[in-house]
Amino acid sequence: GPYYVSAIDAGEYHLMAGPYAMHQDAINAVDLVRKISEDADRTGRAQWMAWGTCRMPADCARIGQLNKFGLLP
Repeated sequence: GPYYVSAIDAGEYHLMAGPYAMHQDAINAVDLVRKISEDADRTGRAQWMAWGTCRMPADCARIGQLNKFGLLP
């Protein structure tokens, strides 16, 4: 299945970027995605989230939040 940069906040997970076909691509994106998220976050919560990657089932068709809003280069 596809890989994503994920963030966990108060027990809820968020797919922040992706999908990526290769796990290493998601791993490589974590720092950039976190920085962009922290810069865009008006609440200040992003800096306290647990950041990493996750793999979703093969039929997952979700788009990462930063991709959706055009915030990734």
